[in-house]
Amino acid sequence: MTPRNLHSQRPSDDPRRDEDGGGGDRGPQGGGPSAPGGPGSRRTMKAILRSFAITLAITLLIASFLPPEIQAATITSFLFFAAIANAILALMSRTPLFPPYFSRWDQAAILYLISMATATFVDYEAALRFLEEAQQMRGGL
Repeated sequence: MTPRNLHSQRPSDDPRRDEDGGGGDRGPQGGGPSAPGGPGSRRTMKAILRSFAITLAITLLIASFLPPEIQAATITSFLFFAAIANAILALMSRTPLFPPYFSRWDQAAILYLISMATATFVDYEAALRFLEEAQQMRGGL
């Protein structure tokens, strides 16, 4: 090891050490993509994964209360709009498009992919029939 490498290793109880065990000579606040609270830290990636799971859970929960004819269409629409919202958040936070960590861009892409995969299960004729029947039951509004 060179002297620089010896100095860049921080003890595990050092508050300047990265959350993911990194360390390095980045100054007292860490810095770099894997700094605590930085875009590539475990805390940030866990938060993005948590929001991804919550988005899926809420979407499936809402769709589960709807009639089967429109469940797939609802899931498709909700996930599509969630993907757009995540892409806007990634754009506003100036996250790089292809970072080496899981980012909001990745979350948006996965939500869009699930949305398009779910769209293959939508029975448009059954959904239209259901909507026409619902409209007739309401008195033709």
